[in-house]
Amino acid sequence: MRKCLSVLKLLSGNLFSLVQCLLVKFGSMIGVPVNKFWASNVTHVIAATDSDGACTRTLKYLMAILNGKWVLTIDCESALVFDLITYRLNLSFHL
Repeated sequence: MRKCLSVLKLLSGNLFSLVQCLLVKFGSMIGVPVNKFWASNVTHVIAATDSDGACTRTLKYLMAILNGKWVLTIDCESALVFDLITYRLNLSFHL
């Protein structure tokens, strides 16, 4: 399982600082780096969502879409390796 995780590179989207800290701790627990800035090796962007499950269209979000990367909700932490399709984002909104 560790070999599969070694290819993951997470990027935190528009997360609150407490949630971002939890994501970084989660990443270090499972051996997956969490970037603060966009890089070409990012595989997944973790984004905050509203009550409808939509996220804001940030630069990180748009870069993920343009580069064919996964955009996931923060709820994906517990199932990161097992069922990613359940946690992918389906909605976004423009501010």
